[in-house]
Amino acid sequence: MNNANGTKICKACSMSIPKAAAVCPHCRKRQGISLIVKFFIGVFVFAALISTIANHSDNAPATTAPGPDSKQQSLEYNSKCIRHHLDRYNYIPSTAQTAELNAAKGDPQRVLNLLTGYVKASLDDFESGVKNGISDPSIRGMSESDKQSLVRNFRKRVNECAALLKELKSIEITGPEAPGMHGVKGKTHPCPHDVDGRLEVAKFKSLK
Repeated sequence: MNNANGTKICKACSMSIPKAAAVCPHCRKRQGISLIVKFFIGVFVFAALISTIANHSDNAPATTAPGPDSKQQSLEYNSKCIRHHLDRYNYIPSTAQTAELNAAKGDPQRVLNLLTGYVKASLDDFESGVKNGISDPSIRGMSESDKQSLVRNFRKRVNECAALLKELKSIEITGPEAPGMHGVKGKTHPCPHDVDGRLEVAKFKSLK
């Protein structure tokens, strides 16, 4: 109990000591919080901590497997990404090929297989054009300069199709973490595409 004259009672020896004293001048005992009080404070803090952790766990969103909608969106997005590999080679599928690709948009592996087949067929056609050159009867009647220009264009397209075909053959579908996700064979990172599916060429080149 505290006295009105600015003193207090020592918790250890019960002698009257100055109210501000941290150590009893009689028995030299510190006048801090007793061990019992400290114990109960510790129990209270520990219980509050456990309660906070439990509430956080109850309120945390549950981690679930991707639902059918998110899975379908992932498949279609990756199909679109694979098709965007054609962009930098100026390869445009025919109307019939585009329709076939659209029908397969939920299956990235089929889209990849279709594109590989289309490009391989185009490569064969352009190589034939280069091989036959100006003797090809289909270009009979063209001027000599036009024939030469056409053959040069065939050679350019051969190089582009060959590079595109190599790129497509290097791609593999890596899922199932993200259904349809694809990357370069032997590499750990997926192909870099933006939110619209366009290939980020610089990052892709560094990946290869």
